[in-house]
Amino acid sequence: TQSTWEAVSFFNGTSSTIRHVCVMHNNHIYQVDVLDEDGQILSWASIYNAFKDVVQRSEAKAQPIGLMTAENRNVWGVAYKRLLKNPSNLPKFKSIQKALFFVCLDNEISDGNESFVEKESLSAANALHGNGHKSNSANRWFDKTMQLIVSRDGCVGMNQEHSPAETVSVMQIFDHALNLMDSDNMPGANDRDRKRCTIHELALSLDRETRDDLDMAKINIRSLVGDIELLSIHHDIFGKETIKTLKVSPDAFFQHAIQLAFYRMHNTPSVTYESGSLRRFSQGRTDVIRTCSPKCVKFLNIMQDPSCDVSAKATALRESIAGHTAFSNQVASGNGFDRHLFGLKQIALELGKNVPEMMMDPTYAQMTYFRLSTSQISSTHHALCCYSPLVPNGYGVSYSLGQKHAINFTASAFRQSPETNAEQFSQFVVDACSDIRQLLE
Repeated sequence: TQSTWEAVSFFNGTSSTIRHVCVMHNNHIYQVDVLDEDGQILSWASIYNAFKDVVQRSEAKAQPIGLMTAENRNVWGVAYKRLLKNPSNLPKFKSIQKALFFVCLDNEISDGNESFVEKESLSAANALHGNGHKSNSANRWFDKTMQLIVSRDGCVGMNQEHSPAETVSVMQIFDHALNLMDSDNMPGANDRDRKRCTIHELALSLDRETRDDLDMAKINIRSLVGDIELLSIHHDIFGKETIKTLKVSPDAFFQHAIQLAFYRMHNTPSVTYESGSLRRFSQGRTDVIRTCSPKCVKFLNIMQDPSCDVSAKATALRESIAGHTAFSNQVASGNGFDRHLFGLKQIALELGKNVPEMMMDPTYAQMTYFRLSTSQISSTHHALCCYSPLVPNGYGVSYSLGQKHAINFTASAFRQSPETNAEQFSQFVVDACSDIRQLLE
């Protein structure tokens, strides 16, 4: 609603005047200046000591106000307006919203007995939602575009609020930071300036209604977290370098592995959302690459038909991959259709007009029900993204093809759905990668 939009709008501020980040530990929020008056990064030692000071000041847990940012937008909008009525909260909210980003210093996320794969999945879940209010979900500010997350047991991640930017941009920032850490050019690394960072706690004053809201927020986050099944897979048998030798696009290769996995598991093709970048255009975001085309369905049918020989299967696959590559280029050049249709629908709704008749057709509803929500967000490091499915009986699949000799991906599903299983689906994807590689060799 309009009132909620007004409630959660950001305070004005320019990057040239912002010198601080917000650091969270045990649900406490601190403003920590990391740039000096000239906009130069303070030394590593100064920032490290400031973070250490934050941890020492916040040994006991604070009220879990961060949970409110995970609540329904209307609920949080009303609570936020109410909290702003307290004059002492206004400058604290301004500091929170103007911060360059958040740093979330988390407690341990594992007991140390997990396998490497299990801990990777736990780390991905911790970055996505914090694993519940008894773990780290309250040690978040989910309204913030970027939250850098570091746990006591060495798990590092980032949480992104998607509205201002695409995740590709955030991953590039992450890669840039990791590259700097591997180089001798890290800002502040050799700076022996002992100037201390300024630290202020931003303790919000909470009224009784907000405390009651927090009780409900704990229940809601527990429900959300409990319903998400999430796996992180590091497939190091081969990567993009091997795929390129097969003379196909690595993205198209993995997209067809996803399609084959779904078809084998569910005995039906799936309407598929693949994010296609429009960054070449001013203020461009994304449009939809629809992998599940008639050519793709033809390939799936032939692939599963025992009477078809390897040559027929390979031909159908290459034809489908060629079609996917052509459609991807069409979307990237601004000739997709999903965003255009969505925009027309939203304009009609906002003007109080009838939605175009075509959009009321069951076929249109079916073509926009994406059981597969997929996105390539590649990193040159062993890093990957994750998100939840778009629909109750769907999967969320994010993958990275940035490493030469590995494919990294995450798969998510809702546990409440009797139709889906992220663990089984992940294995189907791994198997499909091997089968498609063998087919193309």
